[in-house]
Amino acid sequence: MKTIYSLLFFGVFLLLFTDNNLQAQTQSCGCDNTVPTFTINLSANPDTSYAIQATRNGYCCSASGPDRCISFNITVSPGANQVNFDVFNPAPPGGAFYQVGCGTPTSLGTPLCIDTGVVNFCVTYCKSGNDNATYVITTTKTYGASDDITVREGCSNELNVKGLIESTVTWNSIFPGNYGDFNNYLSCTSQCDTTIVTPVPTAPPYVDFQVCGNLTTCSTGMFICDTVRVYTLPELVVNVTPQNVVICPGTGSAVLTASVTNAHPPINYMWNTGATTPSITVTSAGTYFVSVTDTLSGCPAASDTAYVINPPPFPPLNPTNNGPLCVGDSLSLGVDTVPGATYAWFGPNGFTSSSQYPSIPIVPLNATGSYAVLAIVNGCYSDTFYTNVVINQIPFAPIATTNAPVCEGTNIQLFASNVANGTYSWTGVNGFTSTQQNPTIANANMLDTGFYSVSVTVNGCTSANTDIYVEVHPTPQVILPPNIIVCHGAVVPQTNFSGTVNNTTYNWTNSNPNIGLQVNGNGGIPPFTANNTGTASVTSTVTVTPTANGCPGPSNNFYITVDATPAANFSYTNVCEGTQTSFTDLSQSNGGTIVSWAWDFTNDGVIDNNNQNSSNGFPTAGTYNTQLHIATSLGCKDSIIIPVVVDPIPVANFVADAVCLNQLTNFIDSSSITTGGIVNWQWDFGDNSGTSTTPNPSYTYNLPGTYNVNLTVISDSGCINTYTSSIDVYDNPVANFTANNACLADVVQLNDISTVNNSSIVSWAWDYENDGVIDDTNQTTQNLYQSAGVYNPLLIVYSAQGCADTVLKTVTIHPMPEAEFTFNNQCYGTSIPFVDGTTITSGNVANWQWYFGDGNTSIQQSPQHNYNAEGIYSTTLVVTSNNGCKDTIKHFVEVWPIPVVNFSPTEVCFNIPTQFTDLTTISNNFTQNNIVSWNWDFGDNSGTSAQQNPIYQYNSEGKFYATLTVVSNNGCANSQTLEINVNPIPHVDFIADITQGCSPLTINFTDNSTIDTIGNISSWHWDFDNGNTSAAQSPGGVVFNNPSHTNTAYYNVILSVTSDKGCTITDSMSQMITVFPKPFADFASSPEEANIYDSEITFTDLSIVANQWLWDIGDKGTTFTNQHPVHHYTDSGDYYVSLFIENTFGCKDTVQKKVRIEPAFALWIPNAFTPDSDNKNDHFFAKGYGIDEIETLIFDRWGELIFEGNQLDSQWDGRYKNGEIKQDVYVYKIRAKDIFGKWHEYIGKVTVVI
Repeated sequence: MKTIYSLLFFGVFLLLFTDNNLQAQTQSCGCDNTVPTFTINLSANPDTSYAIQATRNGYCCSASGPDRCISFNITVSPGANQVNFDVFNPAPPGGAFYQVGCGTPTSLGTPLCIDTGVVNFCVTYCKSGNDNATYVITTTKTYGASDDITVREGCSNELNVKGLIESTVTWNSIFPGNYGDFNNYLSCTSQCDTTIVTPVPTAPPYVDFQVCGNLTTCSTGMFICDTVRVYTLPELVVNVTPQNVVICPGTGSAVLTASVTNAHPPINYMWNTGATTPSITVTSAGTYFVSVTDTLSGCPAASDTAYVINPPPFPPLNPTNNGPLCVGDSLSLGVDTVPGATYAWFGPNGFTSSSQYPSIPIVPLNATGSYAVLAIVNGCYSDTFYTNVVINQIPFAPIATTNAPVCEGTNIQLFASNVANGTYSWTGVNGFTSTQQNPTIANANMLDTGFYSVSVTVNGCTSANTDIYVEVHPTPQVILPPNIIVCHGAVVPQTNFSGTVNNTTYNWTNSNPNIGLQVNGNGGIPPFTANNTGTASVTSTVTVTPTANGCPGPSNNFYITVDATPAANFSYTNVCEGTQTSFTDLSQSNGGTIVSWAWDFTNDGVIDNNNQNSSNGFPTAGTYNTQLHIATSLGCKDSIIIPVVVDPIPVANFVADAVCLNQLTNFIDSSSITTGGIVNWQWDFGDNSGTSTTPNPSYTYNLPGTYNVNLTVISDSGCINTYTSSIDVYDNPVANFTANNACLADVVQLNDISTVNNSSIVSWAWDYENDGVIDDTNQTTQNLYQSAGVYNPLLIVYSAQGCADTVLKTVTIHPMPEAEFTFNNQCYGTSIPFVDGTTITSGNVANWQWYFGDGNTSIQQSPQHNYNAEGIYSTTLVVTSNNGCKDTIKHFVEVWPIPVVNFSPTEVCFNIPTQFTDLTTISNNFTQNNIVSWNWDFGDNSGTSAQQNPIYQYNSEGKFYATLTVVSNNGCANSQTLEINVNPIPHVDFIADITQGCSPLTINFTDNSTIDTIGNISSWHWDFDNGNTSAAQSPGGVVFNNPSHTNTAYYNVILSVTSDKGCTITDSMSQMITVFPKPFADFASSPEEANIYDSEITFTDLSIVANQWLWDIGDKGTTFTNQHPVHHYTDSGDYYVSLFIENTFGCKDTVQKKVRIEPAFALWIPNAFTPDSDNKNDHFFAKGYGIDEIETLIFDRWGELIFEGNQLDSQWDGRYKNGEIKQDVYVYKIRAKDIFGKWHEYIGKVTVVI
C-alpha cells in the first residue's frame, strides 16, 4: 500500500527538457499526419515497460531530409520519476537520440527524470531509413518504502526505504488514530532508512506508517513521502484435536490433527514422533506433542498436547427380555451395566433405543424377533448381542352357545368353540366357575338364571370374554276339575283345566277310549257322548300333564264313569273270491235278553235278513260293511257294523339281479294281494337242485348261465298263485400282470395281462404297496419306489358286468449307491488327488468312472489329476453297484491362477522417495483372487519392503535390479525382477521482471533452472496462485488481479520442472508478487429527485480507500477537490458528474453519474397591494416558475371587469379607465399554463389599500 503524497494534476501537458528533467510546457510534438503515433498508458504501475514493433514515416520536431519519425503520447504513473527510450531489432547504426516534447535530444538508453506531477508527455524518435524496429519505453520509480509486512503481536520485523537521503528520513504512523499515535512501535523515527517495528498485544489489525525525506536521484533534494502498511496478527495458536483420544479395541489407530489459527502460511509442523504433517496417525497410547511455526520470524513456536488411551475390552452384555408376551403387553428389555456406557438397541419394525432398559408400552405382534444391543464407551463399540422376543397373538374370543332355556331340574349345557391349544375359563351367576371347554350345570334351579362368560388362553394370552344368557323355567302344576259319572249315550260337556304358571298348556290321555272319549288331546277335554259296550259300568282314568315354556309339570288324574248297555256283535267266515260268507250272532245282552236281529250285509240301509245267524254271497273280493241291529227285551238297542272281507287271489311276482359267478343271487318277492297277506312262498331256482320257502331267498349258482325260476305264493286265506322268470349268472375275470425288479431310482413297469370269458375287462385298480390305497386306475402303470426293499403290488380288475378278481405279486427294489468324493483345490501346476467316498446300504460298488471336466477321464477308484489351466472344473464321478444301480456326484474343482508379477517405475529419480506401484495382476475369470502379501528387494543390498506400494529412495545413481515376490489369497506365489535406472534431478530457479504494482499487474517470468550430468529439462509447470497455470518455460504476460479495494494481495509463485527422465522438483517463492488494491469510485447525490426550486445537491463520496478526489460536477467546468462537495444548479436539465479518485498506492478509478434538475411550476398571488406611487408594492401581479402563459382578470364587487392582462409581465396598477379606484376588496380570476402545457385556474380576493 504505497501512495505518493504530491500535487495531482488532471489534463494533458506538453513537456520541456531542462537539466535532464521533464517539465510542463505547451509545445506540441510537431509531427505531420503521416507519422505513426501511438497512445500508451503506463499509469497502472510506476515500474513498467511497453514494446511495440512499427515502421517510421513522416517528420516531427522540424526533422527533414532522409529521417523518418515515430511518435508516442505517454501517460505514466504519478509514482514514476524516470523514463527511458530504446530501439531494438534492429538497433540503429551510429548515434541515435530521442526527444521529449521536441526538446533536447537524449541518447537511446539514457533515462530522463520526471518531475513530480508530470504524468503525460510526448516522445519522438527520428532516424533515416524505414526499418520495422521494436521500440521499448520504460518507466521507473527510484525510491519507495519496503513492501507491506505482517508482524505478530510482540514480535519484530524490519521496515526500510530506498532513494531518500538518510539524514532527512522521518517515520510516523498516520492511520489509524492521530499522526504519530503508534510511533512507539518503531525503534527509530528519524535519520534512519531502516527501523524495527514491534506491535504490542493491543495493536489494531494494521498500522500505516509514512516515511518522508529528500530524493537522492531525479529532482535531488525534493521532499517526498511514501507509506508502508504493517499488518498485525494475534498470537500464533495451535490446538490438537481430539484432545483425549480413545483407540477402541480392534480399530487399531486414530488421527490427531493440529489446527492453527492466526498463522501466516506456509506453516511448519514438528511432532514428538518426528512427523512434519498437520495430521498424524497413532496406534498406541501415549502423550503426543506438536510444535508449530510459520513464516513470521521473531516469535516462539506454538505448541499443544493430546493424550491417547486404550480402553479395556467390553464384557458380554447378556441382553434379556420379559417375554414371551401377548400383543398389547409392555415389552421390557435390559442389558448388563457397563460403566460409562451408552447403549444402542435395534429390533423389528425399525425399533431403536439408547436406553439401558428400553421398553415398548403396547407391543404389536410383528415386534416378535431378535433384538440387538451394543454398548458404546468413549466412542468404542462392543460386539453386538441378541435377545429373542416372542410376542403371541391374543386369541379371538370363543363362540359361546348353550342348550338354554332349560327347565328347572334339568342340566344346563354350556359350549365354547374349539381354539387350538387353548384353555378355557367360565364364570357365571350363583358362583359358577369352570375350566372345561363345555361344562354342565346339573339339576338347574331358578338361581342359575343369568349371564355366563367364557374366555380362552393360548400361550399365556387370554382372549376377550364372550357372554351368553341362560334362563331356567319353573315347573308348572295342574288344577283338576271334579270326577265325571255319565250313562252310556249321554253327552259329556267341555271340561277345562287351570294351573300355577301363566300360559301353561295341557296334554291329557284317556285310559279307556271305549267310553267315547279320544285317547289323548291338548287343552281341555272336548264334549263327547259317553259309551259303554260292556256288561258293567266302566271307569276311565284321564291323566293331565301341564307344560309351561316347554317344561312339563307333574301329571294328575281324574275319572269318568260310563254305565254299560247291550252290545251287538257277530262273526263271519273268511272265503276266497266266489265263495258264500257265513254270519254268526255274537251279541251280548249285558243282563237283558236279545229278542230281534236285523242284518244289512252291505250297509245300504236295506235289511237283508232277520235271522240270528245268516249267510251271503258277495259279488267280488273286497271289504263289505255288514250291520247287525239288536234289541233287548228291556228295549235297549244296539247295532254294529263289521267289515266283512272276501279274500282276493294273490298275484305272484319277484325280481332278481344278474350276478357274477360264486356271488349270491338275491331274490326279492314282489307278489301282491289286494287284501290280506301272503303267508307261504315256494321257490324253484331252475338248476334242478335249488329250492326255498322264504319270502326273499339268496342262492349261489355253481355255473354261469341263464336259469328259469318259479315262485308259488299262498295268501293268509289260502288263496294260491305261481310266477316264472329267468336270471343271468356271469363268468368272473382272471387278474394277472407282469412286473420287473428295479434300482431305487428307476421306475417299475406294471403291465396288465388279465382275461375274462364272454365279456371284457373295463377297469383296473392298482395298489403299489398293498396298503389298501388305490394308486392308479390305468390298465398299465408304473411306479418309482422311494426306498429299497421287497414290495407286493396288487391288481384288481373288473369286467363289463362288474365282476372282479385280484392278484398279488412280488417286486424287489435294489438300493442305490451314494456317490461322493473329496479333494483339495490347488494352484495351477499342482496335481490334485481325488478320494472316493461312495457308500451303499447293501451290495457293493463294482465300477468307477471319473470325468475331470477338461476332457480327461479315469476308471480308478481314487485317481490323481493335473489340470492344464486355471479355472473351475465340473468334476463328475459315476459309480455302479453289483446290481447295476448307478449314482452320480458332481463337484466344482477350483484351479487357482498364478499371479503375473509386474511393477513400476523402472525409471526413478536420485535422492527422491519414489512410489513403487505393484502392477501385479491375477486372473479373476473363474475364482476370486487377490494378492495378500508382497516382498520387495530393491537390489541395492539394503532396501526391502513388505508393503504393496512402498516408497523407496535410492541414495546413489546407476542401475539396480529390483525383485518383487507376491502371494495370492489362495497361497499361489510368483516373482519378477526388473532393471531400475536411478536418474539425476533438476535444480529450480526463476525470476520475474517486476514483483509489485496496481491491479491488474502484468508480469513476465524467466526460468533459470538447470540439471546436472546427463539429461535435459523437458517440461515446466507454473502455478501463479491466481487460478492460472502455464506449461511454458518462461511465461510472459501473466496477469495478477486484486479483487479487494482495501487490502494488498500477495501471490505465491510455484515452479515444477521435470527432466526427460520424469524427475520432478518443485520450488516456490512465498508472496513473490504484490498487487496493490485498486480503489473503487462511487458517490451518491441528495436529494435523489431535485427541481429548480430546490437545486442544491449534496455529493457524498462512497468510494473505497480514496485519499484524493477530483469532482467535475458537469456545470460550466466547475470542479471540487474536497471529499463531499455541495453545489447549487441554476437551471434545470441533465448534468453528468464525474469523480476521479486515487489511493495511497497511486491506483486510480473513475465513476460518472447523471444528476437531473427537473423543471417545476409554481404561482404566487398577493392578497393586497398599495397603488400609492411610492414604488413599493404599487402593482398587483402573479409571479412564479415554469409559467408559459398567463391571463389575469380583476372584478369589482358588482362583477364588473375592471382589468384584463394576457402577458407574462401584465400588472394592474390599481386604476380603472385611467381613474383611481377606491379602497375596497376586489375579485381576481387568473389562468396560467405551465411549461408542461397544463392550465391552472385561481380565483381569489385582493385588497386595494390606499
